[in-house]
Amino acid sequence: MNSTLEFSTLEQQNNTEHLREALLDLERSKQLEEETRIESEYILACLNALSRVGLDRNALRILLEELQPLFEYDEACVLVPDPEDPEHFIVTASTHECLQASRWPTHWIQSRITVDTPLLAFNVKALPMWQMQTEAMQRSVSSALHLALRPGPQPAYLICTHPQVGFFSHKHSKRAIRFAPMLAQALINIETTKELANINQRLQQEVEERRKAQTKLVEVQEELIATARQAGKAEIATNVVHNVGNVLNSVNVGSEALQRQLKGMPLSYLRRMADMVAEHQSFLSDHEKMKLLPSVLEKLTHKMERQNQICCDELTTLQTHVEHIANIVKLQQASAGYQEVREEVELTALMESALTLSLNDSAEKDIVIEKHYESPLHCSLDKHQVLQILVNLISNAKQAMAKLSGRRGCLSLDIEYNADQILFKIKDNGEGIAIENIEKIFIHGYTTREEGHGFGLHGSALNAKQMGGTLTVASAGHDQGAEFTLMLPR
Repeated sequence: MNSTLEFSTLEQQNNTEHLREALLDLERSKQLEEETRIESEYILACLNALSRVGLDRNALRILLEELQPLFEYDEACVLVPDPEDPEHFIVTASTHECLQASRWPTHWIQSRITVDTPLLAFNVKALPMWQMQTEAMQRSVSSALHLALRPGPQPAYLICTHPQVGFFSHKHSKRAIRFAPMLAQALINIETTKELANINQRLQQEVEERRKAQTKLVEVQEELIATARQAGKAEIATNVVHNVGNVLNSVNVGSEALQRQLKGMPLSYLRRMADMVAEHQSFLSDHEKMKLLPSVLEKLTHKMERQNQICCDELTTLQTHVEHIANIVKLQQASAGYQEVREEVELTALMESALTLSLNDSAEKDIVIEKHYESPLHCSLDKHQVLQILVNLISNAKQAMAKLSGRRGCLSLDIEYNADQILFKIKDNGEGIAIENIEKIFIHGYTTREEGHGFGLHGSALNAKQMGGTLTVASAGHDQGAEFTLMLPR
């Protein structure tokens, strides 16, 4: 019976042990469930915090404030490498300004703290890196939790602080290890968001700068167009003034010639004749009509002298007005002025350009071209003015050889120079220039071709003169060809 009682007591004890273990398992399950619930809530809180901070410039600080209940810290900060000093980490975000100015030695941080092994400091006064911090930090911090958020070339660390000694425990360490990946990803997201925001800001600045540049370009183009119009009007006005000056020169020359003719009229002989007739009018008394001759001759002489004097006076007045107009034209020409644009030009290339612009392939087949160039020379001159003259001379030579019969056209191009001047010579074997027309060839409006206008050679001669040079021509006569020489100073 005693043995039966002992067995019953032992069984009760076993049942009690099992019940106690079941209760402990249940308690542990409840604790685990509670921890899981709390962690789930913190995870949701973190996600909500991440969604709320978004593009906020203080997103990392706001996230640290949201995580404060999870890690139960008093203050916290995130460390990143100092871009100006690789030997130290600096605070990129913190919950309190006293942590913002702190600096942390890189070697100590990276050697003591890893992702899997957070550093628990029950009393920070024993750690060398805390002894390097400010007195205000040392007074306000007693214990700390150091957590590596991410390793690699861009490491980041989280430091949680508390004023109570030994506050942080392994519970906080485990929780830190579990939440470190989420914090690291949150840090990456925030940094990426910041970088994207910076890139977007730079792009907006570039777009704005390009818009301003485009606006400025349009304004400059409009100014250039307006300037080009004004320059074109000025050039036309200059040409008109020049042509008016040429006409005035002709009028002045004509008036002087007319005045010489009037002054050279033999009125003195007529006066002497009238006096002689009056003196001997007795010889005319026998004839009724001849008696009137002295009176008529006197009146005629007086009338012609009077009209001659009036014409001379009017011509003098006309010359005065023409001279006044000519002075106005000269003043306008001086104010308009020729603005020379000099640039370094290779003479051979310039002649070749003029040849290309003047002759097409078919024309070159019908014409023998002889080139006599000296060694290449670079000179400073008004390229476009010289090119315009050469193109005009070569075009005229081509037209002069267009109607040759029985022989092929020959165009000779020469470039000569010395220390003082440059000579461009264009010679052809075309229709030539009559001796009596040599002096007229550069007169405005003079031409020997039906389709010509007489402006080309005149304008070329003026352009040469504006550049300080001359344009001359030589020809042996009809069907003997012609040679034009453009001389420019070096």
